[in-house]
Parts: sequence; structure tokens; C-alpha cells
Amino acid sequence: MGITTNIVLVVLFTEISLFTILLSPFTSLKKSFVNVTNSLTFAIRHILMAIYSMIFLLFIDSLIKILKTKNEMPYTNYNSEISHTYYSKNVYLSSFTLFLAIVYKRFTILLLNLYKEEEKAEVLKKQAINQKSYVSELVSKNEEKEEIIKKLYNEIESKSKEVKCSEALVKQAKNNQDEYLKLLEKYNKLVDLVDNKKNR
Repeated sequence: MGITTNIVLVVLFTEISLFTILLSPFTSLKKSFVNVTNSLTFAIRHILMAIYSMIFLLFIDSLIKILKTKNEMPYTNYNSEISHTYYSKNVYLSSFTLFLAIVYKRFTILLLNLYKEEEKAEVLKKQAINQKSYVSELVSKNEEKEEIIKKLYNEIESKSKEVKCSEALVKQAKNNQDEYLKLLEKYNKLVDLVDNKKNR
């Protein structure tokens, strides 16, 4: 095997192990892993792009060589059969590696978006709980104020009844006083009449 095939195999097994980690049920491990892979430095990204470019060139080269060996006399010698198998293997390895690279990149982007949405959902849940407690607190305060208003309204009604009763009592007392004064006047007149008759 050539060095390019070894590099392709190393990249392929690395991608397979990364997928194994990403598909594991440990969310904290996945979160940290996705964050690390998305925050790769500029140099590492360039190195990976160079490796994937090399794998892509290997894929194209192997495809061209397969087509050349097909156009030759079909398996005229043992070497052309071996080279055809070798190039086919390179095509499969490099195409699968490139495919996994694309899928891995998209998968990490989706996972990162999922984690961001989960964090937003947690924040929204906390806000909803806080708002629910705030609203229930406001409702309880409102109910307390309504109770106070009802009590005050009942007190106002009872006081207004008392005021009406006291006004009626004041009128009655005034009427009684007027009657008393009239009777007193009549009494005084009668007393004067009686005194005048006695004096006469």
C-alpha cells in the first residue's frame, strides 16, 4: 500500500471513530467534542483541507486509471488485473472517506444547532417558570386587593346605612324638638290662662 492509501485509511478510521463518539449517549462528551471540532484553528483547517484535496485527487486519479484499464484489452495480463483491483479499492476508500467527511461536517453543524436550540429551550423554560410565578404572584395580589375592595365596599355600605339612620334620627329629634317647643308654648299659654283666671 502506498502512503496515500495509508493516509486515506487513517482519515477513514478517524472519521469512523469520531462518528462513534458523536453517536454515543454521553451528551456532555458530545457537546465538548462538537465545540472542539467547530473551533479548530485556522492552520488545522488548512491541513485538513489539504488532506481532503489529496484524497479527492486520489479519487479522480483512480477513476481515470480504472477507465484506462477498462479500455485496454480486458485483463490481458495479471498486472492489469491487479492494478484494476488496486484502483477500484482506492476509488471505494477515497469516495467513502470524502462522503464521510461531508456527512461528518453536516452532522456536527446539526448537532451544534441542536445544542444551541436546547440551550435556548432551557432559557425559555426558565423564563416561562419565572413568568408563571410572577403572574401567579400578580393574580394573588390582585385577589387580595379585590378582597380588600369588597371589604371596603361593604364598610361603605354599612356606614352609608348608619348615616341614613343617623339622618333619620336627626330629623326625628328635630321633629320631636319642634313638637316639644309647640307643646311647651301651649302649656305656657294654658298656664298663663289659668293664672289669669285665678287672678281675676
